[in-house]
Amino acid sequence: MPTFLIWKRGRGFTLIELLVVIAIIAILIGLLLPAVQKVREAAARSQSQNNLKQMTLALHNCNDTYGKLPCAAGTFPAGNTSWAPAPHGTLQYFLLPFMEQQNIYNNIGGWSWNCPNMVVKTFVAPGDPSMPGNYLTWGNRGATSYAANAFVFGDAQGNLGYWTGQWQGGSIPNGDGGYARIPATIPDGTSNTIAFGERFCVCQNTYQHIWGEDGQPRNQFNPYVWVEDLPIFNANYNTNCDPQRYGTFSPAGVMVSLMDGSVRLVTSGISQNTWVDALLPNDGLPLGSDW
Repeated sequence: MPTFLIWKRGRGFTLIELLVVIAIIAILIGLLLPAVQKVREAAARSQSQNNLKQMTLALHNCNDTYGKLPCAAGTFPAGNTSWAPAPHGTLQYFLLPFMEQQNIYNNIGGWSWNCPNMVVKTFVAPGDPSMPGNYLTWGNRGATSYAANAFVFGDAQGNLGYWTGQWQGGSIPNGDGGYARIPATIPDGTSNTIAFGERFCVCQNTYQHIWGEDGQPRNQFNPYVWVEDLPIFNANYNTNCDPQRYGTFSPAGVMVSLMDGSVRLVTSGISQNTWVDALLPNDGLPLGSDW
């Protein structure tokens, strides 16, 4: 006699039950996303901190090799008349041999901006929202999220106004060969003087790249800061950023490296006077308690 199997159909979810499950999942995701975002921001800050440290340690290696540092943009080392490596460039370009980037350094001729499609990841901050996806900016040149403190290094003309005029007893040489030295031109102390800081790669349709030194000092392409104004905190690169000033990628603050190789986060609580004291290498003033 044949055997018949009878399958009993289980009860399915009702619409209300399904909506409740979806609502619970949405709440859990909402709770999880801020935590994930914080982890990502912390990882970005950590990478930026490492980049700034590597750049500053390269300064010390360069100083040990040549007995001085390149200016923010100019000729280095003194007497270099070769076509390649380029005798004229930015501080960032001349640091390449001390950052395991000798091949890029050797293959750029004339001026450091003769280098389309050259990207150096150490010069890119992962938290920079303005950074192009291919890490290239104006003219397909390597982008950067960091700017040097020109009050330490000088600009292409060896001139930053009244303050740097005191470096050489009132007489400033031009930028050929560089003139900043560790520790001689930083009497305030390497642990009290800013070397590099974060700055938007793209700021209201202006761009900075690591090779920006077209002979016109202090233009939108130069990867250095030459003003004493406070960084712009809680900035947006499309609206309230300033290409002449350091700017923040994170509400936590702006990351800077000091000339001794240490890195710190500067928050919006810093005063104008303390910020200026940290920029200037030889004002003879101690940093405020808000540092």
